[in-house]
Amino acid sequence: MSYNKFGVFDFDGTIVDTMPTYFSLSSEIMENEYGLPGEEFQTYSKHYTGMPMEELFTRFLKGHNKPTNKVRDNLQDFFDIVNARDFPLIEGAREAIEDVYRKGFKLFVSTGSETKKTKERLEKLNLLKYFSVVYGSSEIEKGPEHIEDFAKASQVSLEDFAKNSFMLGDGPGDIKLAKTCKMKALGVAHTFSSDYLMQAGADRVFEKIREVENAELI
Repeated sequence: MSYNKFGVFDFDGTIVDTMPTYFSLSSEIMENEYGLPGEEFQTYSKHYTGMPMEELFTRFLKGHNKPTNKVRDNLQDFFDIVNARDFPLIEGAREAIEDVYRKGFKLFVSTGSETKKTKERLEKLNLLKYFSVVYGSSEIEKGPEHIEDFAKASQVSLEDFAKNSFMLGDGPGDIKLAKTCKMKALGVAHTFSSDYLMQAGADRVFEKIREVENAELI
């Protein structure tokens, strides 16, 4: 089947309610491992939601003149903990995904979490079947390369993919990625306010993901 419309969904904070746990757990790591204020890191990480976590940790530590050689070990500990937990599907996410899929969009997931676990979570929620490709940051860090590979998987040029696609996410990093790739940048105000996401450059912001259902997306 050939497609001429494409949709890229963020995962954490957009489809599944993981962000409160992610913020608190990563802040604990900063406090316990580096003696840095967890509250400060939580504020910092909220500003860069959507950025790969290795980059997020590394930037913050460098800004405080702390060594970064243990970041990968820290993140392994982080994911060992969160991967052992279940998180609830955000209300309205299933209906929104199913609606967009029925409209003939080829769908993808781009996330800062691990690919394998993200697929497992989607499968458990009976949502994996709607997504052609799921990319986490365990193989390729979330960024333009994800979008380039989605275009290749769709057998269209990056330019054609971008002008006929949207990216939906809950953070400024998602908006920035969409803008960098010249996609329609759609925000969902699960983690940040609508005003904040608009200031980050979103073309449109939904208060809740259920509002995506029946909306014009590109």
